[in-house]
Amino acid sequence: MGSACAEKIYVDSQEVAELRTSQRVSVYLPPGEHIAGVQPTSICAGGSAALSINVVAGRRQVYRVARQQSGDLKIEPSAF
Repeated sequence: MGSACAEKIYVDSQEVAELRTSQRVSVYLPPGEHIAGVQPTSICAGGSAALSINVVAGRRQVYRVARQQSGDLKIEPSAF
């Protein structure tokens, strides 16, 4: 679901990428609290999502954007 959709990725209210299915982006942030957000673009509807993250120096953190069956987006930690 959503393979024709693109999502804009934001960190601390700044757009950092526009992603399509199977794409990735790496963002290098200073340690501390940050807000990551995602919002649908193009022809796709659905709600936006945001997540507070705490960046720790020297620790790699991976998050994924997923489209739920309802069409809404979510951001969650990932092991991949």
